[in-house]
Amino acid sequence: MRFFVFLFAVVVFGDESFITIKEYGEAIYKRYEKLSCVDCHGQNAEGKTLAYYERKRKLEAIVAPKIRNLTSEELKNGLRKHSFGPSYYLSDAEIEALAAYLANP
Repeated sequence: MRFFVFLFAVVVFGDESFITIKEYGEAIYKRYEKLSCVDCHGQNAEGKTLAYYERKRKLEAIVAPKIRNLTSEELKNGLRKHSFGPSYYLSDAEIEALAAYLANP
């Protein structure tokens, strides 16, 4: 799958009239692998509650954070640092495309 994404990016970005970096970022956000970013972070990257659990007789929420308007560096740090969400080992170019899309989804 990773090779396909790389090949897709090479072919796509070789001809700018076909797809923009923002469109590529949108494709990654909405349709990457079996579980995409949109499934947890929402249609507009606003974040959303994924589940609830009880802790010390109190209901706690597991929340996917808002990731809209993050820089590529902030996205990269978040993907590498947190082990809760899948990172799919995105390349720097894929993370930059995501950041371009998330600047204005």
